[in-house]
Amino acid sequence: FALAVGDVALESRVMFKAGLLGMGGSLVAAVVPAREAGRVQPRLALSRSDLELRAGAGARVASFVGLALVGIGVVIVLLPLRSLLAGFTALFLVVVGFALTTPALTRVLAVALARSGIVSGSLVTRLAVQGVAAALSRTGVAAAALMLAVATTVGIGVMVASFRTSVDSWLGGFLRADYYLSLPSSAGTEAGTAMDLELAEAVAALPGVRHVSHVRHVDLVSSAGVQQLKAFQLNAEAKSGFQLLKQIQKEFIWSNFEERDSVLVTESYGFHNRVGPGDSVHLRTATGERAFSVIGVYRDYGSDLGSLAMSRNTYSRHWPGDDAVNGIGIYASAALDIEQLRSGIEALAGAGDSFELVANRQIREASLAVFDRTFTITEVLRLLAAIIAFIGVFSALMAIQLERTRELGVLKAVGVTPGQLRGIVLGETAFVGTVAGLYAIPVGTVLALLLIQVINRRSFGWGMDLALDWSVLLGGLLMAVVAALLAGIYPAARIVRLHPAEALRTE
Repeated sequence: FALAVGDVALESRVMFKAGLLGMGGSLVAAVVPAREAGRVQPRLALSRSDLELRAGAGARVASFVGLALVGIGVVIVLLPLRSLLAGFTALFLVVVGFALTTPALTRVLAVALARSGIVSGSLVTRLAVQGVAAALSRTGVAAAALMLAVATTVGIGVMVASFRTSVDSWLGGFLRADYYLSLPSSAGTEAGTAMDLELAEAVAALPGVRHVSHVRHVDLVSSAGVQQLKAFQLNAEAKSGFQLLKQIQKEFIWSNFEERDSVLVTESYGFHNRVGPGDSVHLRTATGERAFSVIGVYRDYGSDLGSLAMSRNTYSRHWPGDDAVNGIGIYASAALDIEQLRSGIEALAGAGDSFELVANRQIREASLAVFDRTFTITEVLRLLAAIIAFIGVFSALMAIQLERTRELGVLKAVGVTPGQLRGIVLGETAFVGTVAGLYAIPVGTVLALLLIQVINRRSFGWGMDLALDWSVLLGGLLMAVVAALLAGIYPAARIVRLHPAEALRTE
């Protein structure tokens, strides 16, 4: 169905939360700097050496705290819990833990690079790398903020790419027929748009049709709520499209599917209802409530509530007299002409009846198009994260350059050229961006794993396969470097224009 949204609803509760988060976050962030400003001695305030010594020691402590938080988050994930709040708590601890390790990692890499022979031949590069290590109180925070923002975009990007790949694979396997016949979806609910079973048998006899499969959708009311049941008449090709998740022999499953009172359950249904192979589900049939054994679990992204799959033969035994079908899958021969097939179905269904005959490829393309539109908002969120990262790095770099005005003025006074000064500043930003981008790749991958295996599973009940999209990973690295370089352009231009006499003034 189509829904046009034309009004914007501003809820006071949401606005209050936003204000509380903004003001509360700012106040919490100001506590440590305010205490430090109140306790610092005037003599030490004129020199950054004491601050940087404490920043180095603090980075080491923060790294140990960060690793401990990551460990606690992993333990929470491994606990046999289904709580979504516990999943978000673990996600928060892991993300904050990795962020706390970033300053120490930045300093270690900067010191290692400065001592290596890689940059020994370039004065500008050596000063840039040493400057990052010397100003850790600023560069460490900038690198952590940038890493966190980029890791978020990488994690969300990998999650969406994994979900899309899994959905595409599921559609490619599940849609085995060449064409699908149904009544228009606007005619009513899925369970109400039904055709007669005789139509499916007549379509199977049309020229160019090898065989057909069909399905009946029924909503069953039980003590557990409304349950979606799908009664399938399947051929061998259709059965091969089911992605069975449990390690059970397919021959056992399909023989019991046709011969016993049994059902297959979707992954999300099994998760929400805590059922799996060997369990039973109770359904209200036409002759009373009966137990059906669960013989397997299969992947299905059609509904986060999940559904049950039953053989049409079993369904006919317990719901006699229901000869309706909701969809017919048509398996065509190579010589089938689609217009001839359409004319034959019109003749069978009647000229006045409307129906939809859609090719397999059309369904896949339309489904993926809907998927892409659904996740368009995530691209906006990734853009916002990049803007936030840029602002954070820009603020940190501006603070660094303001505090290093005298130092850079000395360099300019002793003969360092404007181009070299510009190279030092941009080299520092490039190093910070590179470290943040490289670290964001593994952190973002871990974040994606948690989103896929914990958050999505506990929210919707289904799983998906991790698909590492290299364009997302390399795009995150590129975004970090570009954001850091853009943030360094203005400070570099400002330092180049600065007169040495102004930079060396002490009052």
